[in-house]
Order: sequence, then C-alpha cells, then structure tokens
Amino acid sequence: MESQRRFRVNQPQVIRESFESEVVIINLDTGNYYSLEKTGALVWDWIENGAALEGIVAQLAQRGTVPAPQMIVAVEGFVAELVAEQLIVPDVDLPGGPLALERTDAFEPPILNRYDDMQQLLLLDPIHDVDANGWPNRAPETR
Repeated sequence: MESQRRFRVNQPQVIRESFESEVVIINLDTGNYYSLEKTGALVWDWIENGAALEGIVAQLAQRGTVPAPQMIVAVEGFVAELVAEQLIVPDVDLPGGPLALERTDAFEPPILNRYDDMQQLLLLDPIHDVDANGWPNRAPETR
C-alpha cells in the first residue's frame, strides 16, 4: 500500500445523510443514490473525517475477525468503487482526523448499494431548467 492515501467527499455534487448505522449518499451530477451500512458506513465516516486509508485498514484489522489480506482487499475495493462512482476523490492535503472505533460489529466486507430509479427526478434542476412560467415548466431544449 502507498503511504497515507487520503480521500475527501466530492462536494458540492455529493451530499449525504446518516441514519444510525446507515449512510445515504446522492451524487447530484449523475442522479444516482447509494446506501452504505455497517462497515461501509463506518469507512465512509472515517473518510469524511480525513482518515488515511491505511489508518482505516489498521482500525478494522484490530477486530481480528477476518484475515488481514482479505480485509485489505475488501476495503480497498470498496474505496475504489466510491472513487469510480465519483463519490470521493483523492486528497493529499487533507489533515488526518482521529479514528474512533465506535462500533464493535464483526467485520463484514463493505458494500456500496447503487440505485438509479430516481435519476431523472434527481437530475431535474427546478431552479435553472425552467421556462418563463417557472417550475414545473421545463425550458425548451436548445440545439
């Protein structure tokens, strides 16, 4: 692993809301939304707080419920998915935040659940894509 790989949330186009052990994320550029639970939500929280990927892996390895190589592959794959979906971006300038191991659940590979069923609604910009009559009247497309 490279030393101290850090990521940040790809704001302002990515927004999120946390609910107990679940995180719901919306990418306003693509119209896709996502849910993260358990280990995925924990990894997201740590990324949001500036933790380096190596620190995240080290904290999860302390649980000792999964062989380290298997856990590293799962976490790095998950982070790669977050990057591919443009939810997070690399950030070397971000100062590291403290890691607090809040949950004691057994390690489960983090899973990024992706949904696109509301894509058209989420991509509709009711402020800018309207005609002179206002929302909900879309402006005619110009070609």
